[in-house]
Formats: sequence, C-alpha cells, structure tokens
Amino acid sequence: MPFEIKPRRGLKGLSFDSSKDEARSFFGSDFSCGQRGEGSRLHDYWPGVPVFAYYDEHDRLESLEFASDADVFLDGIRLFDLRANQAIQFLRQRDAHLRLEQDGATSKELCLGLWIPDAFEPEAAVESVILFRDGYYST
Repeated sequence: MPFEIKPRRGLKGLSFDSSKDEARSFFGSDFSCGQRGEGSRLHDYWPGVPVFAYYDEHDRLESLEFASDADVFLDGIRLFDLRANQAIQFLRQRDAHLRLEQDGATSKELCLGLWIPDAFEPEAAVESVILFRDGYYST
C-alpha cells in the first residue's frame, strides 16, 4: 500500500495527534505492541507495512518510522528508491536548512528524517524514514 507524506502533518489519511485507535484503524489489525528500551514509550508495529507508530503521553500519534520495504512517497517520489546523494539533494530542494549527519539527514521544515547508515557514501541506501510532528526534536 502506498503512503503519501504530507509534510508537517503526517500521511494522507492519518495526521499527527491522531489517537492510537485511529492509527490502528488506518494501518490495520495485524500489529504488535512493544518497547525499544527500558524507559521508552510503548509503540505499535505493523510488520506488513512495515512501520512503527510512536505516541505521546496522551496516546496521540507523534511519529511514524518506516522500514525500507514500505511504499512511502513525497511529492510522487518513493524515498526508498533514492540513493543517499539523490535523497539528500531531493530534501535540500525542499528545505535549505536540512541537517546532514554521518547516519542520515533531518528536515525540521518537512518534519521528516532519513536514516542512511553512511550518508556520506553517495550510493548508500536509505534504510528508514521517520515522520514526526512539529517540536518532536526540540532543541
């Protein structure tokens, strides 16, 4: 199933601040609940997508993390089809303040991040895409 990113808002059909029940209804009933580490919040995981959904203390959706098998599109482009250099250029065209790091890139303007294990290697693959609500990465 293709998912269309709506920058700063979430996905077409599922916005940030949606309830946990709304997210579960959107992605379907084949999910599991888990926790990444001690002290971290619980999350939902849909292996068929694949996507993790993270919620705030009020059980409102605050971020989505897609693995590379997911069909996630921004402006008609499937992000997982891009190599590191292409993905970074694509995002820089949309956010002049894109933050580039060794392991990816983050756009606070788009509320989107890419995990690329070696972002400075031009042909490196995009391994995951995270979408987050405004203020998620507050400094």
